[in-house]
Amino acid sequence: MFALIMVIFIAVGIVFISIKLINGKNNDKYANLYIYNNRDSISLASQIVDNEHLLILYFHPECDFCHGELNLLSKLKTDNLVVDLVSYAHKNDIDSMLQTVNFQSLKEVNIIYDSSYVWNEVLNIVTIPTTFYFNKGHLKQKRIGYFDLKVLLNEE
Repeated sequence: MFALIMVIFIAVGIVFISIKLINGKNNDKYANLYIYNNRDSISLASQIVDNEHLLILYFHPECDFCHGELNLLSKLKTDNLVVDLVSYAHKNDIDSMLQTVNFQSLKEVNIIYDSSYVWNEVLNIVTIPTTFYFNKGHLKQKRIGYFDLKVLLNEE
């Protein structure tokens, strides 16, 4: 009987410790998403914290509404906006589409090739385009579909 109680006690202890270890980790669902470029990689979680204005656009090259969003984005005159363009499409299709768009008036533009659908799942993408706007580390807006980006950025 004593052995059975000890086994149960140890099993409960292991479960409790496992739960504490899992919950003790960073619970930010964006923490494991990384942006890779030629220089390095940074997590989305740190990018949200480090950039006062962050816009994430989940798009696809074959989406006409996405083309409209990207064209509106290219016409924005702001030097404090960091933009992440995320798509699950083939890299060549994304690169071909983005060659026709000029983002010179933006602070930084990152291209994320979501071929494994990680961003799609974590950001809970239902349809494209989907846009997220973070201001001072907080999600201010999540918009689905085509809309005027100027309205989104001015709704602070």
